Amino acid sequence: MQVKFKLHARIQPTPSESTRIGTALSGLLFIEVDGVYFPARNWGDYVLPVLGWWIENAMRLNLPDSEVKNIFMDGPYAFRLRRSANSDDVRLTFQDGDLVLPGEYTISYKRYLAAHRGAAKGILNEIMDMGLRKSLDVSTLETRLEHLLRLEAEIKAHGLP
Repeated sequence: MQVKFKLHARIQPTPSESTRIGTALSGLLFIEVDGVYFPARNWGDYVLPVLGWWIENAMRLNLPDSEVKNIFMDGPYAFRLRRSANSDDVRLTFQDGDLVLPGEYTISYKRYLAAHRGAAKGILNEIMDMGLRKSLDVSTLETRLEHLLRLEAEIKAHGLP
């Protein structure tokens, strides 16, 4: 049975981050799966690069029988996702360093992609609203969002591979 997945992302730049060009912006970045927050509720990390990595990995899950590891920049935490060919089911497990934590969750691949789309759009809107300077990380996130939108459109038009 598939469970709910939510990606929480919000930028909260320090004063020096908001004035330097090209800096990675810090903020809140964590996931929620079936009421479990990982690595913790209100976890702080560098939002732009990490979210960009996760989007890239989310798109890799479209390949048949694929597995990816999403890391956080701060701390030893990661979560692994595995998707079998022709399935909307993605199995998710948590890691603390090399230790695989108890529990495995099944989430919808389409909903997983949608969560990343929503998080990326939200972050890009926050950056615009705050009037922050555009950095390489912002441009990279915009490009990855465009690729994600194309993948979602292909899946909608043709179904899951």
